[in-house]
Amino acid sequence: MIQNNIGTACWNLAQYEQPAENLQLAIDVYIEALKYRTPANVPSACAATQNNLGTAYWHLANLSQTTKEARQKYLQLCISAYEEAIALAHSLSGTLLSFDLLASYNNLGLAHYQLVIDKSFNGDKATRSQHLEVALDNHLQALNGLSKQPEAYQTTFNYIVKTIRAFHNELGIQGQNLALSKVPSQLLPEILSKL
Repeated sequence: MIQNNIGTACWNLAQYEQPAENLQLAIDVYIEALKYRTPANVPSACAATQNNLGTAYWHLANLSQTTKEARQKYLQLCISAYEEAIALAHSLSGTLLSFDLLASYNNLGLAHYQLVIDKSFNGDKATRSQHLEVALDNHLQALNGLSKQPEAYQTTFNYIVKTIRAFHNELGIQGQNLALSKVPSQLLPEILSKL
């Protein structure tokens, strides 16, 4: 727990000074914490640290000084950490989590989206489609739980619209149609008016 808290302190410090150095330090400390916070020992704590690790990788990927190659690597590591956090959270049905699972869904969706729209991404159409589908699925999952939080709901709704636009930009009208086929019908009128 102390290692996890030190990682969070480093992440917070990175918002004010030496972002690359402090984020890397946070990542190193989170990885150290995960040697003890394992799924077998303390699954809910492990999920929280994986979530924190995903967030630190995401911020490191988005620093202006991060190279294109490193950005791709950090986004992949971010995706892995969020996927692990979400999978552990689902295995703990009924257990109170110390992090916002709906935010994790959104963050995972954003990481997949960013990976595809990054100019240095060299995946083929099938890979682009797969990442965008996962992004859309995660944003829709988050949206389902946000009906009582209007501000968060609107933010997530906007992510969905951006992702559908990315489908069109990356894969043409067929991609957009694929995306729209995944959206619940009650959302279609509002989404179509934003496209």
